[in-house]
Amino acid sequence: RSNDFTKAAAKQAMAAVAELEKIAGGTLV
Repeated sequence: RSNDFTKAAAKQAMAAVAELEKIAGGTLV
C-alpha cells in the first residue's frame, strides 16, 4: 500500500513537471 502511494505521488509529480514544461514553452524537454 505504501508502494502504491509512492507510485501515485511520483505520477502526480511527473504530471506537474510536464505542466510546468508546457508553460515554460518546453525549454526543459
